[in-house]
Amino acid sequence: MKGAGMASVKPPAAGGKATTEGAELYNVTADIGEKTNLAQKNPEKLKELAALWDTWNAGYIDAAWGPGARKNAPNAQPGDPAQPRRKRNQPAN
Repeated sequence: MKGAGMASVKPPAAGGKATTEGAELYNVTADIGEKTNLAQKNPEKLKELAALWDTWNAGYIDAAWGPGARKNAPNAQPGDPAQPRRKRNQPAN
């Protein structure tokens, strides 16, 4: 679908996997007001965009703040230069 907008991918629940359930898909070129949700008519495009998002998101590590942060980095302190850093799009270990 030419000019298709982005899919909305819900973040996973704790320990879960992201889902496109309830996601919305708009052609923002033809429908700038986002009045016509195309998600049900284009489930394959929605899956394609979700897969692209998963690939893009794989380049990031879990946040060292917020809910569950201590289990991800138990000794993390804000601004701690000893925190492991990873460049964008670098594969996870």
